[in-house]
Amino acid sequence: MTERVFKEFKKNKLSKWIELCQEFELKKRAYNGANDVDITLPHALVEMYETISGEKLSIRIENTVYSDRFFEDNLILDYRIMDRLYGRATDTINDHIEDLLKKDSLKEASSILLVGGFSESDIVKKCVTKRFGTRVRIIAPPGGGSAILKGAVMFGCDPDIIAARISPFTYGVSTRAPYDKDRHKAGKPMKVGEREVVDNVFDKHVEINSQVVVGCELKHKKYRVINRSNPKVWWKIYQSRAKDPVFCSDGDCSVIGKLALEIPARIKDPLIPLDLCLICHGTELEANAKLWKHENVQVSLQFDFLDTSEYESDFTQSELLTA
Repeated sequence: MTERVFKEFKKNKLSKWIELCQEFELKKRAYNGANDVDITLPHALVEMYETISGEKLSIRIENTVYSDRFFEDNLILDYRIMDRLYGRATDTINDHIEDLLKKDSLKEASSILLVGGFSESDIVKKCVTKRFGTRVRIIAPPGGGSAILKGAVMFGCDPDIIAARISPFTYGVSTRAPYDKDRHKAGKPMKVGEREVVDNVFDKHVEINSQVVVGCELKHKKYRVINRSNPKVWWKIYQSRAKDPVFCSDGDCSVIGKLALEIPARIKDPLIPLDLCLICHGTELEANAKLWKHENVQVSLQFDFLDTSEYESDFTQSELLTA
């Protein structure tokens, strides 16, 4: 089979592609390290190969190591081939677990719980146990393949069941900040009053891999509203895989939406200090803001995760900047 054939098959015969993947998934779980695995190739896949390549699949296979292992539409994979396929997968799994156990937050971990469809494979259980069994307890509960689905249902019924999450990204906002010649080497400073400033700075609120308690306010940051021409002003929210991004234009950064803020009409100040913090609620981010020089007036905030337009945030600068 060629890469082109599989791409065409997946594109034009999606239901058959899903059936093939499901069959392989079941055979993969049942493999015990000694038995051969029989895969039934969809007739549509065989036909597509012969149409694209211009040759019979059976004739093509006669010139390969599978010449005695292809019968009609059935391909038999012997244990040596399966071991090679499993070897790549189990090595990746073990290396990932090793990296996780090196993290400071997991150095005291005493158990590893295997869940998901692949956790039902005896090969995976044996490989993980062989690598880590003397260091931590390996738990592979019955029905581990449905554990993730059950967890999703439980979370849907009661979102408060999860007390804390590990942030998958660094989150922050685009703002203007004092120019630092060491940190902002890639930026273009400009004069604002007596200060040198730089725009489009990534002001971090949540750091990647940090623990975030659901429902609790995160670190508070102070800003100044510098554009009062509109009744509603806003800034862009960014995410990054980097631990400490400098600019929102860095390669690791991407816009995930915007945060709109509406200041009460009775407040006419040209520069308005405010205090902003993000809040994790389940799988969503929320925000809270106070005008702390106006008796902590609460202001209306709204996240829009559908608007990722590439225009500049128009109203905030770091409170480190003087008026």
